[in-house]
Formats: sequence, C-alpha cells, structure tokens
Amino acid sequence: MDHAASSSSLQPLHRRPRVLALPFRVAPSVRASRRRLRTAEGLERAIERANRGRSGMTAAIPVNREAHGEARPQLLDIAERLRHPRPVRPEGLALASDLLCDGASPLYLGRPGELRRTAATVLRALDDA
Repeated sequence: MDHAASSSSLQPLHRRPRVLALPFRVAPSVRASRRRLRTAEGLERAIERANRGRSGMTAAIPVNREAHGEARPQLLDIAERLRHPRPVRPEGLALASDLLCDGASPLYLGRPGELRRTAATVLRALDDA
C-alpha cells in the first residue's frame, strides 16, 4: 500500500488538496451561453403566453398583452440575437434578463410604447461595443 496515498486519505477534509474540485468548475463562457439560451427561451415563452391569453389560475405574472403586441418584433429580435453565436455584451444580457425576470418590468407592467422602447434599448445594449 502506498504510504502517501493512505496518509492523504486520512487527512481531515479541510487539509486535503483541492485538485479534485478544479474539473467541476464551469467556464464563464459556458455559464453565459446557458444564461443566453434560458433568457431567449423565457422571452419566447412570454410571447406565447401573451398570444394565448390567461389560462386559469397561475402564479405567473401575466404579460402585458397590449404592450406585447406592439413590441413583439423587438422581443423576437432579442431572443434571436441571444441564440446567435456572435458574442453579446454582458450589460445587454443583464438588461434582457431583467426585462424577463423583473415582475415590474415593461414586459408585465408599463405604459404604451414603454416595452417597445425598452426592447430597442436591450437590442442596442447587446451589440454596442
């Protein structure tokens, strides 16, 4: 039996080398890719929900159907841009995610034209260099 291997396994966990933890880390680019895909899918689901209207009792905040109607092309453009392999700016991805995840965003609440303007801002933020 190898003495070094046996002594390593007897060490307290906090003193063992951390080399085993390294392969389990996820690269930031992979996390960003997943976030892009989740955000694109979420926007597409929100568009579908707005098209269907309310369907029974749900905890989901309803999409602002009036605002959605006028901003639908821009929302689809955001989802398409997020699915495209070309890099996006982190600030733009954060804005897209906030638009989807913040229950007080213009996707759910807002005055006429606000969602369209916000979506245009998100699209610019995804691409601005």
